[in-house]
Amino acid sequence: VGARIYKSGYAEFWNPDMTEIRLYEEMWVLEYYDGDKWKVCDVYSPTFIVDSDNTTINITASFITDYPNSGERAFDVKYIFKEGKPLKHEITFTSHSTEEYLFRVKQKWVGIVADKVKHSKGTDTITESTNVNSSWFKFQKDDGSLSVFENQRDMYYGYNETTHQYYVLENQNLKPVEIDVHAQGLKVDFVFGNWTLA
Repeated sequence: VGARIYKSGYAEFWNPDMTEIRLYEEMWVLEYYDGDKWKVCDVYSPTFIVDSDNTTINITASFITDYPNSGERAFDVKYIFKEGKPLKHEITFTSHSTEEYLFRVKQKWVGIVADKVKHSKGTDTITESTNVNSSWFKFQKDDGSLSVFENQRDMYYGYNETTHQYYVLENQNLKPVEIDVHAQGLKVDFVFGNWTLA
């Protein structure tokens, strides 16, 4: 996968030789529940750390978060590019609040260059808002070719080292998603959570 990661906090994804855009915008959003509704935690002023070796490039964007964290650098989005492997993300959030809050994270995709999605339940051509409950999503262009693939299996299934079996995680971090049409193709919010932190 090719990518451009911008200082404003979003990323674009391209084909590997950077000649064809596949996803116009990926944005990670941190939210907390105030007892009545979900509210966005403002994140800003990212600092970037780039670490690489012969086969891997890691790019970490570290953001300052506002209420309820009062200006602490606490939200990190790490992009892990490994030769021959799909892009992985590692999201880290540290709460500096003295009170407990319920948090969740959204991975927002806007402008997926596709018109259909294959998933564990089948294939849908998206012409209106469609709810999908799956741990993986293969977004395809109108000719059936791959645009972008998202595999979130690790957020839904755990692995028992003793029995060597997979199981559904107790807190079920991964939620069903709503895929809808957008001027540049499709859009989707992947919602992860919920975690209570103080």
